[in-house]
Amino acid sequence: MHRAGRKAFHIKRIPVSGPVDRGKNEPKGEDNA
Repeated sequence: MHRAGRKAFHIKRIPVSGPVDRGKNEPKGEDNA
C-alpha cells in the first residue's frame, strides 16, 4: 500500500487536469492524503 500510495501521489500531482487519472489514483492516494 505504501508503494502504491507513493506512486499515486506523484501521478496525482502531475495530471491535475486529468479527471480519469485523478479518480483512479484517488483511492490509492487517499492513504497518503
